[in-house]
Amino acid sequence: MNRKLVWKKYKNPLKIPDDEDEDDEELSPWEKRERGQMVKAITGPFGVMPIDGPNSIDKSFKLYIGHTNFPLTIFCQNKIMNTYGVEAYNIISPYRFRIAVAQLYKSKEVCKEISKKLEIDGYVEKISTKEVIIENMKFLLTNQYKYWAICTSENKPMKVIGNNDLNVVKRVLANLSCDDVCKNF
Repeated sequence: MNRKLVWKKYKNPLKIPDDEDEDDEELSPWEKRERGQMVKAITGPFGVMPIDGPNSIDKSFKLYIGHTNFPLTIFCQNKIMNTYGVEAYNIISPYRFRIAVAQLYKSKEVCKEISKKLEIDGYVEKISTKEVIIENMKFLLTNQYKYWAICTSENKPMKVIGNNDLNVVKRVLANLSCDDVCKNF
């Protein structure tokens, strides 16, 4: 199956068409407030932002939705987050994500770089299954334990140790024989 990534410019779902006549002059939200008209706004991490007008969410940020035909693994997510120009990133579903492109970057170039990193349009980067499993395991262990270790060896099953007590992890790790150790302590 060929990997596909389709980009769509984000449209503000909160933007409600005005009931006002089209002949009325375009007023900013603050001018509407001064005239006693209702201002539609939303509270978010950047404070109160008007839904309409020059300071609305969709005008303050260059937002794009990425639709994929493959699941977004931890490995894929790290590649997206570490792309220059990606100001914010969040997952909507296993096959959909949203990014905000920083104002000083060209949206087209940032989207193209993400496509390249995710092996779209002929760009191929071989990733072993072992690497993907280890990346996913790191994420799971980090969210569950303070200290952890992953032991791998050629032709042997992977061994995973996790605990909130560092001494327990070190003691178990000392009794294991493995070729490679990835640890968080």
